[in-house]
Amino acid sequence: MPMVAVVAHAGKSFGGGLGELREVLAREGFADPLWYEVAKSWKAPKYARRALKQGAEVLFVWGGDGTIRSLAPSWPPTTAPLNLNAASTSCSPA
Repeated sequence: MPMVAVVAHAGKSFGGGLGELREVLAREGFADPLWYEVAKSWKAPKYARRALKQGAEVLFVWGGDGTIRSLAPSWPPTTAPLNLNAASTSCSPA
């Protein structure tokens, strides 16, 4: 199984929130992912880089427009796959 990391904006919730994300990951065999919660979206890239240095092979990003926009454009395509999880009703990462 690949090592999974989550970088999440702590102030965002959608559906069952971060608790549900943890449950889904655990159910799929990822019970102990690297887990980083940020209070400000601009901090997400720092923790994503930290996750890579710690061996993350797949990165889940949970947040709103700011979190996703701060990370996605600068994410090198040769690194771990990036999974964007819109945790805001107005999130428009496309």
